[in-house]
Amino acid sequence: MKIKALTLLLALVACEEIPVAVSGDEENAVPVVAPFVPREPEVNDSSDPCFAGSYLGLLGRQIDNVQIAPAGGLRVVRPGEIPTAEERLVQRLSVRVNGSGTVEQVYCG
Repeated sequence: MKIKALTLLLALVACEEIPVAVSGDEENAVPVVAPFVPREPEVNDSSDPCFAGSYLGLLGRQIDNVQIAPAGGLRVVRPGEIPTAEERLVQRLSVRVNGSGTVEQVYCG
């Protein structure tokens, strides 16, 4: 159990956005974050119809810094928004963010 917890912790720490370059002069420098690229699905898993597992690297990133277009569509669920059952599409990737726009959950629906 401790190994699983440690593995999860290390995976979450690895998701932190790390500036890869700085643009502009040193005083007004804006960090440039490496773009997110979803990984290829390892298997065609019927329990993951939107390939959410390929987008786990979004966890901890700012949604405003991410440009993705999953095949089934993308829905961003912000605090206070309650997705309704009519909006649930199993092929669509849904991303839940916190108040500061940080991705906290990635799932199908």
